[in-house]
Amino acid sequence: MKNPNNESDSNCTLTLSMKSLLRHWYRKRFVHRQHTIELMNATSGPMDTKALGIVALLDVDSVMMAGLMDAEEWQFVQTCHAYLDGYSDGKSRRKV
Repeated sequence: MKNPNNESDSNCTLTLSMKSLLRHWYRKRFVHRQHTIELMNATSGPMDTKALGIVALLDVDSVMMAGLMDAEEWQFVQTCHAYLDGYSDGKSRRKV
């Protein structure tokens, strides 16, 4: 079955609202170089907090992250990070 949004399979699990939040917090954290702790005060709900947390995990070693999350959570975070890699043209700060 063809993806109706013409997105790659790795991105199809992300809603448009989550993609928007991920981009928003990525720009604040890495483009505007604001600290995550400062940004936490600007979140307005659970989805904001979740998206900011995922962006903040770009600073964490992926091997360490895999050991701290269950498989479903880890897959979702990987999907979000892959989306952000495409968004930032590969300039994310994630350590591989």
